[in-house]
Amino acid sequence: MRVLPLLCLATAAAFAQPISHPTFWRYVHPQAKTLIGIDLRAVSQSPLWNKIAADFEKSGWKQQVSHQGLDFVKDIDQILLSSPSLPSNARQLEGAAVVLAMQGRFQLDKLRSSISAKGAKTSSYKGVPLLLQDGKTDIVLAMVSPQLLVLGDPKSLRAAIDHHETSITAMAGEPRFQRATELATLYDAWIVSDAPPAAGPQSPAAQMLKDVRGFEGGISLRDGLALELNLQTDSHAKARELTDGLRVLLQFATMGPQQDPMVRDLVQRLRIQTDDSRASFAILWKQDEVVGMVDGLKAKAVQAAFGSPNGPLPAAPTLPEPAPKPPAGPLIVKIFGMEEGPREVVIRRE
Repeated sequence: MRVLPLLCLATAAAFAQPISHPTFWRYVHPQAKTLIGIDLRAVSQSPLWNKIAADFEKSGWKQQVSHQGLDFVKDIDQILLSSPSLPSNARQLEGAAVVLAMQGRFQLDKLRSSISAKGAKTSSYKGVPLLLQDGKTDIVLAMVSPQLLVLGDPKSLRAAIDHHETSITAMAGEPRFQRATELATLYDAWIVSDAPPAAGPQSPAAQMLKDVRGFEGGISLRDGLALELNLQTDSHAKARELTDGLRVLLQFATMGPQQDPMVRDLVQRLRIQTDDSRASFAILWKQDEVVGMVDGLKAKAVQAAFGSPNGPLPAAPTLPEPAPKPPAGPLIVKIFGMEEGPREVVIRRE
């Protein structure tokens, strides 16, 4: 199946209609380099989400949400997260400069009472009511209107409120916001960033992503599951180096006698290409294929937690005899599926 590059689709959408930004996007971080959007209403109506939600409902997650005072989450239609940088791990989220704008249908009085009952302090900034969870987090919730809530660290949230009246005008000349608006029409969840992907210095991905200057991508649940990612580099040569390196890693991932069928399926579906200085990756599952994939992942999770999903774990297989030590010469990996035909990559042995 042929998957069109994300940029081509976005460009076509741009010519089809003038760019206009949703009004709740006014509340963004003034120095934002990264934007993440999710259409929660569209996601909640997708067949994939309905299946996942049905499984989670059996675990009592709705009661947990209610107990934590988070009933309002179900009333959110769309969210926009904006930040000057992306944290490389979950620990860096605490104290990060982030603004999260949420559009939906909120009962402000009920929300205020629920959060205040858990020790939140109330205040205001430029006429906007604020709620701060005292002593537990530095995140502030701004109740802008029954249709808009804004969450963020105190400094970023106040900056977003300060600039909300002029932010729409500023967005008009920003390519980043234009790309975000285009992607929002194509995907249920998307990301645009003028910063390289976050990766710790010791991460195996750090070296591979060292030449990436920005990226964008999207996820669609409308007719199955479609994912696409574009990485922007400095040149066509750097983009080719990135895609060739990934192809080598994928070749290694599919080697070995005990290959995971899900990994093999993912590798076979993944489409990799370069377009000038951009490296593009796309993958697509049809609706019936997504259901099977979710069932497979659930079975793996259950087996990891409780043993076997269908009873006790089978006996461990007999380990094969160790392979003979390879010769001292270089390892040659042959890569297929490239535009100019098969290519051999020589890897020197240490």
